[in-house]
Amino acid sequence: ASIPVAILVGLILFINGFQDYLADREVGKRTWVVRLADGSDIADFAKPFKVYKISIYITFLYIFVLGIVGFIYSQFSTPWVLLALIPFLLVKKGIKSGEEWLSKWSSKDADRQKLPYELLPVNVTHVGTHLTVGILLILGYYLGGII
Repeated sequence: ASIPVAILVGLILFINGFQDYLADREVGKRTWVVRLADGSDIADFAKPFKVYKISIYITFLYIFVLGIVGFIYSQFSTPWVLLALIPFLLVKKGIKSGEEWLSKWSSKDADRQKLPYELLPVNVTHVGTHLTVGILLILGYYLGGII
């Protein structure tokens, strides 16, 4: 159960790297976001955002598999961890906001000084997802132990 939480923590740092892109690039920090978005004068955040989305989907797939395994092999997991899939609704909202942001960033008349900070709602959504998934995984394992 710690793997989904660990991935989500890593993704908090990853999505925060979008706002830090210019500063990181200027001082030579080769973060994953810098490596994936670099290549021209204007950052291409399509690749890093795709990595973010795929990682989120893998995380929730992992939780789903844990829940299914719980039906079959109760000593390894519990079906109650499926409760941790509920925040996926929050993820869908965050991804939609992120895709809208990416569209604005890619437009020719984008204010690229101000625009990185418009991604903050996606960051907040992701932190909320991490917190909620963690709490629901704990609750799921607790319920699996007493029921």
